[in-house]
Amino acid sequence: MHKRASILIAALFLCNCTPQEPHREPVLSSDAFEKGTNVVPEAEEDENSGSDTPKLDPLPQKAKKDIQSWFRSIGPIKPNESFGELITRAARFHLNKPYLNPDQSSGPEILDTTLETFQCVSLVETSLSLARCLWMGTPTPRCYRDEVAATRYRDGLMGGYVTRLHYFYDWLQDNTQRERLAWMTEALGGKRVYRKFSIMSDHPDKYPALTDPLIFSQIKSLEESLNEYELYWIPTNDIEQVQHQLKEGDIVGVIGNTKGILIIHTGLVSYGADKKPHYLHASSHHKRVVFTPGTVAEYMKSQKKRKGIVVARPLAP
Repeated sequence: MHKRASILIAALFLCNCTPQEPHREPVLSSDAFEKGTNVVPEAEEDENSGSDTPKLDPLPQKAKKDIQSWFRSIGPIKPNESFGELITRAARFHLNKPYLNPDQSSGPEILDTTLETFQCVSLVETSLSLARCLWMGTPTPRCYRDEVAATRYRDGLMGGYVTRLHYFYDWLQDNTQRERLAWMTEALGGKRVYRKFSIMSDHPDKYPALTDPLIFSQIKSLEESLNEYELYWIPTNDIEQVQHQLKEGDIVGVIGNTKGILIIHTGLVSYGADKKPHYLHASSHHKRVVFTPGTVAEYMKSQKKRKGIVVARPLAP
């Protein structure tokens, strides 16, 4: 059975399941998206925020403007639009924006909210965060910032480097335990896979923060906790027969053959004009956000290093 990692530390990828929630209309008027409108002033938000919420640095003015512009461009939820459809509509807004995976730093942990460039995880995190704010009827920069932090850090609480969910399997597991996602891999016929997590402690030179002996030991302890999980996957050759069960907005993690890590890439399921599931992701190969011309199964078969997938379904707040 799954055992929860017991310490606050950094982490990456796996699977379980519940069905996607049915559509429900949030309480939000369309005039909230009129140009130049702020639904809730920042000062009011600060006064009304709960005392349990960790204090995050204020957003830079440019970030606020970019986030507000994104909210206005996506606009209100459409009639009968599912939560998954809202997520991918938000992600599609960034099609062709450049891919960038910045080098890690040993400096203080900073909540990066840039919308100018993406790597695979940040495209999923930001699109999910914007959709959650729209669904809850709070299309504000503060809600977006708080949702990004809640998605990116263990138990939704941003602290230092060790609180970030560096391993995407851990990211999926932590968000699932907080009922923000539902594991779908086993429900789709997933099989047991064996993999040990060790890539961070095996290559500390690539992670400057690990020069601190305490942080290194915490990461090592985390990896040992992750190694206690039962892992499931859908092998690449099995995807075609189950991909019709994938839903719009499902998160698909790609399993590779790299030692010490399970998932090497992630993105979103999005249906094309052919009514088949395609892959919407920030591609390191194409150096931009792309919508694959082929299906998820075809994308996976196009490279031998792609061994299989895990699937999680975002749940509406």
